[in-house]
Amino acid sequence: MLGSRYARPILSLLGVCGFLCVASSVGAQRLIILGTLPGHARSVAKGVSADGKVVVGLSETASGVVRPFRWTASEGMQDIGPPDNSNAIAYGVSADGSTVVGHTSSPGGSSFRAFRWRSDTGLELLGLLPGYNAGSVVVASSADGSVLAGYAVYPRGWLRAIRWSAEEGIQSLGSLAGTAPSSQSASTCVSLDGRYVAGWTYVAASSDGAGHRAGFLWTPEGGMVSLGGLPEVRLSFERSVANAVSSDGMVVAGKVRTAGGTWHAGRWVFGEGWTDLASTSPLASEALAISANGEVVVGNLVVDSPDLVHAFRWTPERGLEDLNVPYASLLQGVVLQSAEAISADGRFIVGRALVSGSTYQGFLLDTGESLSAEIRGIAHLEGFLGDPAALAGTLELRHPGHSDVIQQYTVTFDGLGRFDLTTPLNGIWDISLHVPRFLKRTICKVPVFGRVQLSLSLLSGDIDGDNEVTLFDFGRLVAAFGSNPGDGNWDAMADLDGDQEITLYDFALLVRNFGRTGDE
Repeated sequence: MLGSRYARPILSLLGVCGFLCVASSVGAQRLIILGTLPGHARSVAKGVSADGKVVVGLSETASGVVRPFRWTASEGMQDIGPPDNSNAIAYGVSADGSTVVGHTSSPGGSSFRAFRWRSDTGLELLGLLPGYNAGSVVVASSADGSVLAGYAVYPRGWLRAIRWSAEEGIQSLGSLAGTAPSSQSASTCVSLDGRYVAGWTYVAASSDGAGHRAGFLWTPEGGMVSLGGLPEVRLSFERSVANAVSSDGMVVAGKVRTAGGTWHAGRWVFGEGWTDLASTSPLASEALAISANGEVVVGNLVVDSPDLVHAFRWTPERGLEDLNVPYASLLQGVVLQSAEAISADGRFIVGRALVSGSTYQGFLLDTGESLSAEIRGIAHLEGFLGDPAALAGTLELRHPGHSDVIQQYTVTFDGLGRFDLTTPLNGIWDISLHVPRFLKRTICKVPVFGRVQLSLSLLSGDIDGDNEVTLFDFGRLVAAFGSNPGDGNWDAMADLDGDQEITLYDFALLVRNFGRTGDE
């Protein structure tokens, strides 16, 4: 089942014994075959952190015992499963690399338990959805590991889409076919900020057609919405499956049923619907992962060769390409068979490779190509009546919890206080915005990948620019009180409301925030 994340967990892999670990590079490009856990026969990489430094997946013995692994270049492959040596799989890792998610399995695979693993706390079982006591599985994580997505398992094998958070625990996302357990659904992915969840659901019959299965997109405000299928496919029960979602929820990748009945890799865009990414091929394919901006899609496709399945990458510029072609010089007897995950900036791809024609092993491909991130925001300027387009601010990026500024940008605003900028610095950042007259505002641990939307409310009163409202600010306002532009005592910084005169309204803004200090 090529890269499927939503079916019942499969605890065996086709393949033969043996492993080989090689690394090759051409310029900035590099391919690493990850090997296996000691004594194991094969492995598959299922997730990668934003910086490509942490890879997770599964490693399997020749007898079929499956264990979850976490790999880093410095420590190699480590078993992070339960100490009883029971079967377990790691499906994904947070963008910051701190959190690994997956499931453990009882002997015989009759029940499952979702887990979250962190380097500081180890493995934590996440519990069950009431009524679904056969198990739970989580397959995806938000950027910081605070929100997870997956599915609960009913005793009869039926699935229900779930979202887990530290504050709310396991939450059922329901189904578009009703509340009965047989009205199945499953979550397969979650956006970096934890806001958007996608997957598949049964959809009840309606005036638009018979009951069917289709991809869904879920938000806290709108709940679950069907993504439908290709326009020409209206009679098939199987319409679409969503496997990955962009950071802003505007793009989804997965698979769509074609008019000929074949599953093809698909890409859904808000307002446009699904596009068949493999329309020129009669053979099956599936998209499994997407970059944060929705512009790079990876997965696997059936090819007319003895290897049967190859990894692919799709971009708007290049279309669908077999990954074994552009990176042929790195392969050295390796066939990239499935691309299971991609880093948020599109640079790192992980999955399953056939090594020396005999064994499956996980791989990490560094393409050397990173996508820039776009930061869009709106500044709510307290009490300001003037034109925000006349102002300029400073936006800073810092590592979370650190004071050193890594990058600083000058931002300008439109008449509504909106701004945007592009940065090559993908990562998780503390972001600060400072605008003259206003206290600095900082948002911590923002995942800056793809398209990022910010909303910042800035408090007024900082006339002298020291990021606090004190008697020094009060003194400048008093000195300029009653003045207009052109007057000898005019002080533009003391015009807090931007109405070109310094009055009691400016005084009121300063008094309201007197004694306050801006964010660091």
